[in-house]
Amino acid sequence: MDGGRANRRFEYDRWGNRTAVYNSPQAGTGQQIQQATLQQGAGIPTNRLTNITNRNGNIQTQMPQVYDASGNLTHDGQHNYKYDGEGRIAYVNKAALNQATCSYDIATIRNLLAPRNLSL
Repeated sequence: MDGGRANRRFEYDRWGNRTAVYNSPQAGTGQQIQQATLQQGAGIPTNRLTNITNRNGNIQTQMPQVYDASGNLTHDGQHNYKYDGEGRIAYVNKAALNQATCSYDIATIRNLLAPRNLSL
């Protein structure tokens, strides 16, 4: 943990789709997003989270992911996500009174306003 935040590292395919994320909340641990696959077994490039595996390749959780028509994650089992008209995340909600709001400056840099008790 770095100041109370998990350390994350992302990997992307040649099309810019996220293929893996590594979370290291404690030294020596990590979680990885696996690439989604078609039922026929052929891999497809996707940004959609399908499950989490540990470093040994064992599936830890089947993810209840919900996406909108644009492919944006709208629910991950714990959080609800809303997007602005340009497809940028606008806010994250964990409970009715526990919401983080995002705004963007002229350079499209995201600014996050989150209550202290919201753990994303």
